[in-house]
Amino acid sequence: MKTIAWDIWLYCNYNCKFCNTKTKNMPTKIYDAEEIFTVWKNIYDKYGKCKICITGGEPLLYPD
Repeated sequence: MKTIAWDIWLYCNYNCKFCNTKTKNMPTKIYDAEEIFTVWKNIYDKYGKCKICITGGEPLLYPD
């Protein structure tokens, strides 16, 4: 089974000592749920079931 790391969002307003994600600038492109679904459907079509490790900045700051 493939393992995929997904940096869901690099923006973060914290400054955790252990974290290497220090992006303080809000991204200019925000993907909506349909765009994200399409990408994951394409990954599923190509690789089948995958283990997904969600990582990145503060996901609770992601709009909607």
